[in-house]
Amino acid sequence: MQANFRARGKAATSYSNVRFPVRFRKCPQYALLHSKHLLIQIIITVMTTSKLNAEQFENLENSAKGVLLVYTSQDGKKTAQHFFGDEYEPVDKSQNEVFRVWKNVLITFWAVKKEELKLRESNDGIRSKFRASIPTEIIFRANNGDAKRFPLETSVWSRIGLVPTKKDFERTERDYKKAIHAAAKASFDALGFRVALPKDEKAEDKKEAPVTAPAAQPVAEKPAVAQPDKKITPTEKKKAA
Repeated sequence: MQANFRARGKAATSYSNVRFPVRFRKCPQYALLHSKHLLIQIIITVMTTSKLNAEQFENLENSAKGVLLVYTSQDGKKTAQHFFGDEYEPVDKSQNEVFRVWKNVLITFWAVKKEELKLRESNDGIRSKFRASIPTEIIFRANNGDAKRFPLETSVWSRIGLVPTKKDFERTERDYKKAIHAAAKASFDALGFRVALPKDEKAEDKKEAPVTAPAAQPVAEKPAVAQPDKKITPTEKKKAA
């Protein structure tokens, strides 16, 4: 999904030429979209996502920052959907940061699906490139280069809720913010991300740091102190005799 901002507060996406009013908040990556039935708050980032073919994925697999949804064909070739930019690149591998970018990926999927359904009312042949099936692997790579990979080939789930259903849209009509957060949390937990990720980087560093016993300090011996001769009284002398 590519987006670019134009004059008079309007934006156009590569999926359609439909323009919509936007209101910038803090930075131009945020926009408030208004529709007839739903008020959607969504992140629009310049060059947010691109599809990588097998050759491109092979070249970028170990260096691309952001989120990579990897798909494996029957002949073993791997392609990927790459999400990048500030909203998709975690600062580190902490649980909160990975959840933030995962939620933004889900928001992007849902927004594109909503636009697709709208356009299909006039042209049913329109389809997005986003896949509903579960990826074979999901890679998160932070700004500092640290990566966390989640192989999903043996996962029990055939779908993970990236593409919304009719029921999902019904929930967003009632409360978009609450519904999108709950949906992201459910998929985050189903894929085991919460269990595998530390709450923060400091916690992970403490967990991985080896615990070493403090070096034993030699105990200095106290010098012997000479005791003064004890005077014997005449009475004690007689008892000793």
